[in-house]
Amino acid sequence: MAQQKCDNCGQVITKKEIQHSLLKGYRPITCNNCGTVHQIKEISKLIIAMLVTFPVVLLVLLLSTAIGLSGIQTFVVGLIILAITIVSLPFIAKYELAKNHEL
Repeated sequence: MAQQKCDNCGQVITKKEIQHSLLKGYRPITCNNCGTVHQIKEISKLIIAMLVTFPVVLLVLLLSTAIGLSGIQTFVVGLIILAITIVSLPFIAKYELAKNHEL
């Protein structure tokens, strides 16, 4: 998967910048080179919400009772799934030029 770049000057948007944006509630990313503001695409927000929610809910509601996991085991497995999901989010999130962005 190709790295995302600023639509204006072509500078690479790092995975670290994307991770910080996602963890701070989808905050826009400003290019360090030209100052262009990029915001996350709406479809990326939807995909991220599903990827964070569904695996944990599926584990807690269906698999933990079917497999017979204890509460602590379910919690630990849920945290592991959530951590893997959060680490993979910068590869999923796509950004575009911000429209009518106010600082």
